This record gives sequence, structure tokens and C-alpha cells, in this order.
Amino acid sequence: MEKTLLSLALFGCLLLGCSPKNIPQTATIVNQEALDGNGYQMLIGVCTKASMLREPYKNWYEATYNAYQLDTLLLQKLKPNPETDTYTIFMGTWCGDSQNEVPKFLKMMRYLNVPQANYKIVMVDNHNERYKQSPTHEERGQNIFRVPTFIINRNGQEIGRIVEHPVENFEKDFTKIMNGESYASSFKIQPKMYEFIENQKVDLSDNALKQFAETHKSLANKMGELNAYGYVLLGQKRYKEAIAVLKINTFLFPENDGTYDSLGEAYMIAGKKDLAILNYEKAVKLNPKADGSRKMLEKLKG
Repeated sequence: MEKTLLSLALFGCLLLGCSPKNIPQTATIVNQEALDGNGYQMLIGVCTKASMLREPYKNWYEATYNAYQLDTLLLQKLKPNPETDTYTIFMGTWCGDSQNEVPKFLKMMRYLNVPQANYKIVMVDNHNERYKQSPTHEERGQNIFRVPTFIINRNGQEIGRIVEHPVENFEKDFTKIMNGESYASSFKIQPKMYEFIENQKVDLSDNALKQFAETHKSLANKMGELNAYGYVLLGQKRYKEAIAVLKINTFLFPENDGTYDSLGEAYMIAGKKDLAILNYEKAVKLNPKADGSRKMLEKLKG
């Protein structure tokens, strides 16, 4: 059963004899809970740190928080300005990386005496149709394709982000960003892909996609990077863009059956059965043991 502050607000209205329309529309509903795509309890939307100090989140949060040893010598040199510096954390309580990294970051925030009002925690969904989205879509325009993502802002402008996990550790990565030093996350090709896709005049023809793949192939370390981005776009129902991203992945990793399996799924979701079958067949040809692709082929062919 979902538990939300909205329910409490509605209950309060009933007691006071008011109607739901009297609830302030500008109020932010925080610490919502729902069932994730696997049927487990998750937090969703804007949440407070306190929400992770209750079951079932408390165990993993406290275990990681207490075990993490901060590099206090390095952090002593940092003086975040509460007047200019703010932070947004996108995470999922269903996500192992979020469980492993967010407590560390928040422990660092506490050591640096960063007021809780200066950081915002946004929990995203893992259902296919709402993949890495929050109920009120704080992720829009933020290029959230991996969680956790830690965005550091100064005077309202992003000065850097840590994606999924630090390159070295939080103390070193955060120090570089705060000091304006050169810093980039471990993910190299997806930011280029994001810029390409979000260009309103972008050419998504096969020739243009092949040219992108050729130009940026040195940045592509593993197929999972663009694969994850493709599924984020699918969750947003941006099928044309998702197919373009997943097609580029097949150009970058032509011997990986998983790229064709994902492209086949994208075509299937977009209602393009023949192209879905074609790509599932490519996946099975590359890997005869690809049971998932084979089952989808059987389903599509009836």
C-alpha cells in the first residue's frame, strides 16, 4: 500500500471539514512510498534524509554510513558556501549503487556542515514506463541516465556532477569540482549522445548515426552506457530517440548480442514488429544461447 503525505493531508481535511482543493497547490509532497518494479517497497519523489532512517531502508543506509571512513584531512580545506552552493541527489532505494554511494555523500555533507536545506534528494522509479523518473519529474532536463547522480550547483548553475560512483572517491572528486579543477565522470559517450539527441535539428538517419558512432567510438568503453540511456528514453516514450541511441550502440558493439536484443525491444515497444523480429534474430545469430531473445522471437512470430 502506498503511504504518502497526501493521504495524511486528505485525512486532515476530512477532520477539519475542508475539501482536497483547499490543500495548497504549491506544497511539496515528500517521503512518498510505493512498490517498485519487483514488488518491494521504495521511496519515490522528493525525500528527506530521515526517510532513509526507517525500515526497510535503514539497514543498508546505516551500515554504509557507519563503515565509510572520510578523508577528513582533505575535506578540512573545503569551505562550501551555504549562500551559493546547493546539491541535488537523484537516486533509487531499489538501486544497489544508490544504497552504496548516497550514505557516503551525505556523511561528507554532514562533516562539511552543509545545511539540509542546501541539498535536495529525489527518488526515481524503476518501473519500465516510469524508468528513472520521479512523480513530479524533477529529472526533466537534468540528463539523469544513471543513479545515483550528484549535481553540484553554484549560484544556480551546475559546476559539476558525480555519476553513479566517484572516479576516485567522494572527497577527491568533490574537491576538484568545488575548486573548479578539470573533472569528468567515468561515463564519456553518453553526455555527447545527450547533446546530440537534444539538438532539435538533429538528423537521425542511419548515415548520421553511423557518423556519430565513428566520431565518438573512442569514448565508448562498454555497451551498458548507451543501453541505459536508451531505456531511460523508452520510459519517457521518446521512441524515435531511444531507437536512435540503441541503434548507435549496435554500430559501436556489433558483436554484442545484447545491443540487438535491446534494439529489438525498443522496436517492439514502438509497435514496429518486423524490425523487432529482425534485431532479435541478429541477437540469436550472434548468441544461440540468448534465451531471452529467442523467447521474444517465438512470441512475436506467434
